[in-house]
Amino acid sequence: ALQHAQRKVALRLHRGPGGDRLDGLRLTVDDDGPGVPPADREAVFDPFVTSRPQSGGTGLGLAVARRLAREHGGSLAVEDGPLEGARFTLWLPWAEA
Repeated sequence: ALQHAQRKVALRLHRGPGGDRLDGLRLTVDDDGPGVPPADREAVFDPFVTSRPQSGGTGLGLAVARRLAREHGGSLAVEDGPLEGARFTLWLPWAEA
């Protein structure tokens, strides 16, 4: 988010549902950058897809993050955000001790 934002990044952590799932933790990261076009929203999670090859990005970060989220029963998604850039939402189920 910091690499794509113009001036603003907002982080929020909530305890609550994730779609049709029960209780969990939801982290949202919003920025005021250019956003992710709807046609590219699934592709950004593919390995080696990057929008910044000139800065040395490998395109692995989002792919690894989504895989880890799914392996723990969660999800990672991108949509339009309230700051007029992207919103990434990470949801992980609440683990009982």
